[in-house]
Amino acid sequence: MDKITEALLTRKQDLEKAIHVAEAFLKEAPDGQLRISSSHGVVQYYHFCLDQEDKTKNIYLPKSEESIIRQLAQKDYTVFFLQNARAELKAITKLLDKDVLFSSDAKYAQLPVVRKKMVKPYH
Repeated sequence: MDKITEALLTRKQDLEKAIHVAEAFLKEAPDGQLRISSSHGVVQYYHFCLDQEDKTKNIYLPKSEESIIRQLAQKDYTVFFLQNARAELKAITKLLDKDVLFSSDAKYAQLPVVRKKMVKPYH
C-alpha cells in the first residue's frame, strides 16, 4: 500500500470517528441557534428559536448562561462540520473504491516478467 492510500485510509477513519462524535453531540444539543450582536463594543448573545406556535423568538442570554451559549455555538459549528466532513468522506471513499490511487510503481509491478525486461520504470 502506498503512502497516499495509507494517508487516505487514516483520514477516512478519523473522519468516521469525528462524524460519530458530532452526530452524538447534535442529538443532545439544545434547539435553536445562537445569534451574536455587538452594540457599542458590548457583545450580546441571543437564543434564536421557535416557540410552541412556530413563531420565531430571540431570547437574550446573559453572560452567566455561558454553558448554553457555548452549546449553541458548538451546534452551529457542528452542523457546518458535518456537512463538509460527510462530503470529504464520500470523496475519499469513492477514490479508495475505484482503485485510482495505484501508484505508477504498482503498475510496473503488475507487468509480466517479459515486458518488465523491456521497460525502464520512472522512479
